[in-house]
Amino acid sequence: MKDTTVTVLMPVYNGAEFLRETIDSILSQTYEVFEFLIINDGSTDDSEEIILSYDDPRIVYLKNESNIGIIDTLNRGLDHSRSKYIIRMDADDLALPHRIAVQVAYMEDNPDVVLSGSGKINFVNGNSTQDMVIKPIVGEQLLYFNSIFNTSIPHPSAIFRNDIVQKYHLRYDHHFYGAEDKALWLDLAAYGKINNVPEPLIRYRNHANQISYTKLEEGRTSSVAKTFETLNKLGFSLEENQIKALSLLCYPHNCDDIHMLESAQRLADKLTDKFREIGMCDAAYVEDFFTKRIKRIIVWSSPVGISLFRFIYKNKRFKLREFGYVFYKKALLRAKK
Repeated sequence: MKDTTVTVLMPVYNGAEFLRETIDSILSQTYEVFEFLIINDGSTDDSEEIILSYDDPRIVYLKNESNIGIIDTLNRGLDHSRSKYIIRMDADDLALPHRIAVQVAYMEDNPDVVLSGSGKINFVNGNSTQDMVIKPIVGEQLLYFNSIFNTSIPHPSAIFRNDIVQKYHLRYDHHFYGAEDKALWLDLAAYGKINNVPEPLIRYRNHANQISYTKLEEGRTSSVAKTFETLNKLGFSLEENQIKALSLLCYPHNCDDIHMLESAQRLADKLTDKFREIGMCDAAYVEDFFTKRIKRIIVWSSPVGISLFRFIYKNKRFKLREFGYVFYKKALLRAKK
């Protein structure tokens, strides 16, 4: 039976190792009527043989003649689909049996929501004792605020409205390779609300060859670029010379330059004031968000040495006693070198 409510969109590139398990998790859903669009992106392993071994009318199989990459493959899927909803799936993850039913019901009950994700269970292949339930950010304002800075809707947990995608010609963007999901989520958010279903609906497999690991640094650079673009669309008037400081706030890490740390602090203060002015998110939450991020940068930045003492002492967000003996010992040792 032809159905126009749901398309499950799944690209595959050399995914044979986990592919059968993933396909089975979709075909065994309690919500039974959907299109399962599998696009083989020029695989050279047994992926095609596995896909063609299924005799299920819900599977629609497309094959790229060569490996064109995940962004163009996903966009081919968007071009093909005419369903009301698109559900994303990756070829190495698992959908819990009620995933589609829960997500379709949520979207039907919330017509102003254009995009939704869910919680997830992170797992290491073959080791169920390491299962970890990851609770998502819930609440439209909180989720949108967090999504500006980091990807807060797991890509393989997403469901979104296809009419919005088609009406406004939204697609995955090569300019944000590695963060193409975050970029599309923020584009969708311009046309409605976004939210997460609290319960975990996917099992997210952690392994060394998954794309999210192999393109980590490039993805972070793209993510910060989309953050920069989004903040300026919202009227924050950031300049190119603030991108490094913005990157520190998006992905806190060690900093060996006190001037860069001071730049990140000034930017955090500016963002906090502007978010308070526009009233997008709870002011106390925003203040706490940036305070925690600056604190993480400080804790990892003992190589800065003695100047960290002055930075903390003059900083209205912190007290010297917050950081402890070990931190100050490391900073002092660095100062003596």
